[in-house]
Amino acid sequence: MQDKNNNLRYDSSQAEKIAFYQNSVQPSDSQLFIELYTFLEKNKKDTAAFTPFKRPSSSSKGNIPFSYTVNIDTTQVIKRTFDINDSIWIVFTDSVAQFDDTKIRLFQDENYDATSIIKLDTGLQKAFIKVEWQQDALYSLQLQKNFAQNKSNVQAKADTFRFKTKKESDYGYLQLSVNINKKHLYMLYKDNKLIRSQIAIDTLITFSLLTPGDYQLSVLQDENENGKWDSGNLLLAKQPEVVRRFQEQIKIKANWGNKLNLQNFNEKKKSTVTNLK
Repeated sequence: MQDKNNNLRYDSSQAEKIAFYQNSVQPSDSQLFIELYTFLEKNKKDTAAFTPFKRPSSSSKGNIPFSYTVNIDTTQVIKRTFDINDSIWIVFTDSVAQFDDTKIRLFQDENYDATSIIKLDTGLQKAFIKVEWQQDALYSLQLQKNFAQNKSNVQAKADTFRFKTKKESDYGYLQLSVNINKKHLYMLYKDNKLIRSQIAIDTLITFSLLTPGDYQLSVLQDENENGKWDSGNLLLAKQPEVVRRFQEQIKIKANWGNKLNLQNFNEKKKSTVTNLK
């Protein structure tokens, strides 16, 4: 047990880690090796807790600044810069009060893309454009006058963004040879961010269109098959779901692939990685 506040007892509210063994242990002269899994319990929400109301400052005058950024690199239009795994995101500096998606127009070369899906996020400060991208293609995003405004009736500035999408050879891929098990969820991370996940419903799992870089792989023993890791509970004698982490970083290169054999995977054995052109 991790005793952060030194009170000699377990406090889940203090984010203390704990591990326990479900079976009884008989003392003996021989050595006994027991593997324990530490975890943090999920805190229950305090129904008595509240968020204090913050009064707006009486010194605030004038309109709230209203601008936005777009996740498009327009510095070198001829270079392939936009990731075809992504959507276009428009992030505003203030909540949007009026939003007209008919004034957001996406063109591939000279052709208007009417199939793109445009939505304003529920937080009212982000909008996304989901597109079935063509590879190695020139696009133009037109944000027309009055496409968005805030509650102070300040309109977002009209602008045009030109960019080029990447193509398949700009990406790499990873193939996993696994044993079929619907409770095994293979999770691929990059920079500690979950990129892809897939259940082992076949002996071959392929993660395609991966941007070059270093990746980490984990395997979740998803006992309740809900697609996410579940913590344990000390009072209920419930163990956390086990996550096995592949110790080596997996390097992905452009126009290159790795084949990883995980059929006998565990932390004590190293699986083999094979490069594929």
